[in-house]
Amino acid sequence: MNKTLVEIGKRIIPVQMLPLARKLILIGKLTFDSQKLRKIMTYYSSQETNKEINEILTYLPKCGVQPFPYPWAIMDEASTIKIYYDEERDLRYVILDGKKLYYPRGMSDDNIKNSYYFVQKIEQHTSSPHRYLTPDFNISEEDIVVDCGVAEGNFSLAIVDQVKKIYLFEPEEQWMESLRATFAPWENKIVIVQNFISDISDENTVTLDEYFAGKNSPTFCKIDVDGYEGRVLNGSKRLLDSGELKKIVICTYHYANDEEKLGKILRSYDYVTTPSSGYMLFSMYDELKPPYFRRGLLRCVKQ
Repeated sequence: MNKTLVEIGKRIIPVQMLPLARKLILIGKLTFDSQKLRKIMTYYSSQETNKEINEILTYLPKCGVQPFPYPWAIMDEASTIKIYYDEERDLRYVILDGKKLYYPRGMSDDNIKNSYYFVQKIEQHTSSPHRYLTPDFNISEEDIVVDCGVAEGNFSLAIVDQVKKIYLFEPEEQWMESLRATFAPWENKIVIVQNFISDISDENTVTLDEYFAGKNSPTFCKIDVDGYEGRVLNGSKRLLDSGELKKIVICTYHYANDEEKLGKILRSYDYVTTPSSGYMLFSMYDELKPPYFRRGLLRCVKQ
């Protein structure tokens, strides 16, 4: 359901009318998505499917085309997120696991609530195909972590007390002030690097191999960089080959063939790759086409 329309509706529609408003918005979305839905359902009607895909196909006509086609992936509770104000820093923040997660100056309350709810309550939901860590794939107190694609920093903030050191790679200036505020209590174990990560190094871009030359090697790496995952790996050949980088979690949903392409690269360096459970329905960077559903990420362990 369109989260912006829902939030607007909550402000201008009487409370008793909200259920009807939500129903009308959903009807409109399903009508808008009808052609895509027909293509998806027709394609899978002639394919052999597994239990996970059957679950999505059952729910898809009820929710329309959305990145997480599951009953738990709804935004209706985003408005319940509490926002606090830090007068000294003049920044807003939310509480994540008892810690302050700051947001950029000028970001509206609604955008903060929607952003936090989506990345923390949906992307990192226990059943989400985008969830980075699991009980069987986790970090340890001796880990040196590389967080590639930080944004607001929710992943690193969630684990900061459980690891030895974290390198935050985030190129966008809009996040710098809020990241420094969020991680100020851990400045002894946090390094914020304002660079793009790729397979070349120049004024604004760096490879992980070059950055960590002469430094202690990272042992855990999270890579979520909007479709540039392959280039990050190509610029990390020494680290991948060293045996010191024990675990990698890498997103595979940005492009249709990422699971196969990125998995092949990592397996060539003797990583055992395991896809996350469930699927995503995502087409921001390429065309939505068969087989339509994509694994959210690969969890990789060095043999």
